[in-house]
Amino acid sequence: MGNNIEEQYKNLIRVINRASVSYSVQRALVTYVQGIRNKERNNDFFEYEFLERVVLGLLQENYGDETDFSNTFDRLLDTVHFLLPQGMETKDYSAIKEIIINNFVAYDFREISEGVLDKKLYALFNNRLDYIQIVRLILSSETLKEHYQDIVSYASEVSPYCINPSVLKNELISFMDGLEKELGPITDYHDKRLIEVKKRVGVYPIGEKTLANISAEAEKAQGLIEKLEAMDQNIDTFQERINTLTTEGKKIIEGSVELGKKTIGNYADEAVRSMNQKVDEARKEMIEKLDQYLLSLQASFKSSSDQVFNKLLEEASSKMRDLRLAASTLQSTTTSELIRLQDAANSSLDTLKDYLSNDEKLKKLLGSIDQEKQIKEMMSQIATLQKQTVVVSNTPQEEASKETGVYVSGNSRLIVPMGPNVTLPSEGSHKGILTAFDESISFDKRFAQVMALKKKRSEQGELFHELTDEVIRCVMEGDWVYLWGPSGCGKTHLMRQVASLLGLDYIDNGKITGNYSIIGYNDPQGRYRATPTFVATTYGKLLGYDELDNGDADSIVSLNGIYSSSLEVIQNPKKKVFVTFGEDMIVPMSPNFRMMAAGNTNGEGENEEFSSRGKLDESVLERMTPIEFKYDNGVEERLFGEHTNWYHLFANFRKACDSWARRQGKNSVSGIASTRDAEAIARYIEHNSKTVDEVLRQKFIQTKGPDYLNYLARQFREYYDISGSVNIEQTSTPLSRVTEKQLAKRFVYYCEKGQDNR
Repeated sequence: MGNNIEEQYKNLIRVINRASVSYSVQRALVTYVQGIRNKERNNDFFEYEFLERVVLGLLQENYGDETDFSNTFDRLLDTVHFLLPQGMETKDYSAIKEIIINNFVAYDFREISEGVLDKKLYALFNNRLDYIQIVRLILSSETLKEHYQDIVSYASEVSPYCINPSVLKNELISFMDGLEKELGPITDYHDKRLIEVKKRVGVYPIGEKTLANISAEAEKAQGLIEKLEAMDQNIDTFQERINTLTTEGKKIIEGSVELGKKTIGNYADEAVRSMNQKVDEARKEMIEKLDQYLLSLQASFKSSSDQVFNKLLEEASSKMRDLRLAASTLQSTTTSELIRLQDAANSSLDTLKDYLSNDEKLKKLLGSIDQEKQIKEMMSQIATLQKQTVVVSNTPQEEASKETGVYVSGNSRLIVPMGPNVTLPSEGSHKGILTAFDESISFDKRFAQVMALKKKRSEQGELFHELTDEVIRCVMEGDWVYLWGPSGCGKTHLMRQVASLLGLDYIDNGKITGNYSIIGYNDPQGRYRATPTFVATTYGKLLGYDELDNGDADSIVSLNGIYSSSLEVIQNPKKKVFVTFGEDMIVPMSPNFRMMAAGNTNGEGENEEFSSRGKLDESVLERMTPIEFKYDNGVEERLFGEHTNWYHLFANFRKACDSWARRQGKNSVSGIASTRDAEAIARYIEHNSKTVDEVLRQKFIQTKGPDYLNYLARQFREYYDISGSVNIEQTSTPLSRVTEKQLAKRFVYYCEKGQDNR
């Protein structure tokens, strides 16, 4: 074992001495490696394999002088010590090591600011891999490197409003995406995004102008309350006078002759009915206007700050209800009684004169009624009070959001954002149950119809993965299918195909960064901002959650309720099952609604290939129907068509990569050829847009380390019986005409000797 390590160090020193770098750089690297070999110093990279890969990466750079190289190497050591403080005992050591090699070493360390290794930024993350992912994104873009300090500043300010580090990471990724799109001055963009994040957690900005307006309206409200209180006192005073007048009038009239009493009763009943109707109308109008005032005042307060003025609203609302009840009760009793007596007396006056022309008491009573002008004035004041309102401006103090969207017809509170993932459904779409989901038809018959459509489209040239039929059966039965497997194998494409075959529109909800990205939210104006989940649930579409295992795990749990509701509708399509979105948007679930998801892991958390993936909650995993989704060679064979030379090379390359993965003790390995790659190569062949060497280097050689490539070369030598040294010459042969053996030889050449040409 010792001799083997010794030989490895000797070989590495030979590589350094043969490298196309300056003598001073060679001496510095040789001295460093020799010191480790002789155990005169520690290996800052902990193991030989790590050291070798770093040294080979450094030899690819051009350095101006020894100082330039020394500074670069020092920064590299700082990076390693910062990200791996406990050496090989550091948590996630293997994953972080690969990230350092494949990302940091791949960049020119002389252009990386020392501030990138920022403890302030790192302190915001519990998970070191999240921090590394953010740094890696920054290093991948010149624009982001220029704005590094702006990103750190924004992270510090937005962190208190993010419920966990995962949400913070997703928010920073979104923030950096906006920086690269040049959304305007950085300060304006910074402030705008921070305000939006605060609004999501219920913190709204309040300007001085808004406070002044609310204060003025509150004073108006208080004035109106005082008027109502004064009116209440006046009504109490007049009620006593009305009661006295009513009692006296009844005694006098009852003491009159029988015919006069009967006549007055007939006229009075009709008058009472008429006046009761008028008083009820006046009372309703008063109550409606008071309600309108209270609602407008509440809306104005909500747009500024519910927390600041909630207490004032509750007190005003309570007082309003008490006074409104008192006013309506008095109107319906004392006022109607007064008017009844007035009209009854006036209507029967002529008749009474025939019988009671000499009755002095009755004359006195009638004169007293005519003198009660103050009561009539009181009624006039009530009518005036009913017409008073407090004007509350509906114009927001700040510029309204420019977010694109469409108001749904018939509901001015519902806004559906328009875009590639969300479309407003056409009128009357999917009002009935689709044939594929109609259980009055046998399952076999429904499935046969879908298969007939699939066959027709296949005959027209469309390609389907071998698992298509299995997935369709699951979706028809209402299962929440979760397709998991490597990148580029066609998971998202299959979800779209399944939707089309079943007669559904497909909507991708996008990455789940928080609960609001699923259920939506109400903006400060009280309008509900819809999500793809809302549209799919309400209008009956196939909802896809792509990259599910890369979303916020806590928020994903809220999908459990939506899925349970969908099962309830599937079991009884005629039953109305309602789902609540935002604060109070309650809608019935469509019986045609179905949901699917896709991811790169089995839901149990990150692995070496997908280090940023999180573990899905067990309650979510129990509800889903997971289906492992792998590459389908049959699809790729049909993609290449008559170009079997490329297909065979492609299939053998994948076989060799799988063998390397098993050798490393892994289920999968990076750099394997995907269905997406096969589709791209088939397009290059058709267009003859690239050379043979370009395709081999770009799709097969690059991104792989020396050990990986050497292993692939050995496998290809066995597959194609290639022995001895392989030499190639430049070729202009079109992609469609090169032979399989020629492709294999050129592949072996680049694996073994083409490191410098990658």
